Amino acid sequence: MIKVYLASSWKNKKLVDKVDIFLKSRGFEVTNFTHPDDRDYLFNWDKIPNSINMTQLDVMQIPIVNKSFKEDKKWLDWSDWVFLILPCGKSAHLEAGYAVGSGKKLAIYAEEFPKGEFDSMYGFCNIIGTNLEELAQLMQRWCK
Repeated sequence: MIKVYLASSWKNKKLVDKVDIFLKSRGFEVTNFTHPDDRDYLFNWDKIPNSINMTQLDVMQIPIVNKSFKEDKKWLDWSDWVFLILPCGKSAHLEAGYAVGSGKKLAIYAEEFPKGEFDSMYGFCNIIGTNLEELAQLMQRWCK
């Protein structure tokens, strides 16, 4: 079974859940960061009071932040594919970069790729597109 790590933004929860359900219906094993049942530990920035006044160096000293990092890394290491769901931010892009550097496959999905918004570094991905069915089929073929 192909193991997939979903990388995106909490702001995309509905889209992440849609992709999760779709991929599972096609036989993929999926970890979804928005589902507590899929994780040993679920982190949300609401757990850090006053984080707006902190720096990255301050935040990295907080034990639950490090616990969150280790949990995400565990699932990244577990996966065969990282499925980057756009739009998303720094964290998801760092996860995608780590995955590629670790020899994982990378799929990038967006419901739409607006004109004028692009990044040449998406050349690292194995597949990219707007059609979930096509991406799932390509992922399955890639792993045969």
